[in-house]
Amino acid sequence: MRKTVVSVSLFLVFLFFNVLTSYALPSTAVGEIINPTDSRITYLGRYNTDLNQAKQMNWEGAGIALNVHGSGLTITLKSKATTESSFQAVEFRVYIYSGNAPVEYSQNLFSVPVSITPQESSKTIDLSALRDYDPSRLYHVEIIKTSEADDTSSKKETATVELAGITINADSFLEPATVLEKKIVYYGDSITAGFYDGTNGGTYGKSNLDISYAFQTTQLLNKALFSDFSASSLNASYTALSGIAISNNYYWHNNTLANFYNQKQYSYNNSVKSNVLDSENADVVVVNIGTNDMTGYFVAGDADGPTKYGDALKAFVGEIRTLNPNAFIILTLWGTYDPNSHSQYWDAIQKVVSDFNNNHIIPDSKVKYFAPYWSTSGDRNHPDKTFAGKFAAKLAPFIQSLLTSNLN
Repeated sequence: MRKTVVSVSLFLVFLFFNVLTSYALPSTAVGEIINPTDSRITYLGRYNTDLNQAKQMNWEGAGIALNVHGSGLTITLKSKATTESSFQAVEFRVYIYSGNAPVEYSQNLFSVPVSITPQESSKTIDLSALRDYDPSRLYHVEIIKTSEADDTSSKKETATVELAGITINADSFLEPATVLEKKIVYYGDSITAGFYDGTNGGTYGKSNLDISYAFQTTQLLNKALFSDFSASSLNASYTALSGIAISNNYYWHNNTLANFYNQKQYSYNNSVKSNVLDSENADVVVVNIGTNDMTGYFVAGDADGPTKYGDALKAFVGEIRTLNPNAFIILTLWGTYDPNSHSQYWDAIQKVVSDFNNNHIIPDSKVKYFAPYWSTSGDRNHPDKTFAGKFAAKLAPFIQSLLTSNLN
């Protein structure tokens, strides 16, 4: 009798083990550690790939996107500095969406410390803490760099940051990566970077991409073009440096945006090897630069400023066209100065557009002018998020119309 009981017990243990293994959850659900090269990770924005295939990020807008089922995950980022780098902490923000709707998430700032030795920082993204959390719902999570590539106080590039790893909660798993169907690129100065000047919130001297017209334009376009970010969305990059100009700049020691526009990772001294972007292939490029050119010419009392600015802008657009042969290139000048007071600079932009459109050898009709929205609330100061949002609300439909017409 005792022998029979033992045999039955062993059989039940064996049967229970087989049931467990037969109905085991996918490997992604069991506290999986995700490698940075995993195909379920979508890399966003502009970055440089090193010899170990790590994505080195220091331009604003660089980051990753994940599609997550379950209660959440922990992400670890690693900063890398050199003697040429600033040791300012690098800031990312976490954005969470359900479908194409943003989901409330209170603790979204992610700061990565920097020193001469690599530094790691981890953040737990607790989806179960969301106000309307639904364990059956798929959440689209983006971790995006929102601090500027240049440390405006030291004139040094900020440290690069790479993804060190991701640990998925035991009850969670990743879905396949989002497809980036369209690409938009913004070139500009502090207006594009989201610079804080003491009048528009934040800490003076820092930048926060989140408040800029460019980031808000991307958000509006994404929502208008895609119903579910876990399936498809835009890829946006922001090549922006506070104080930069295209023709005349005392602050940048005669450097202009043309010195940096094609860098995979921003480097003030151009000291990074294999750092030149051979092609960008964007669908849309927005160029919003000229405020610092104007300031420089005003200070110098140079009456030829508009002509010099226009000539430099035309040459720059030619370089942008080489990187983006099929893109709509939108030229505008918005953010600080009132176009009604200094109309010669806006006339110069329109002349550049006309020169490309009416070139007698190869006319380029995809270079466009977008007239800036204006109000006195932005005169001479950097835009706050609300004012920038008003411009984004006018720019986004214009871009959407171009993308839609290009599909037909």
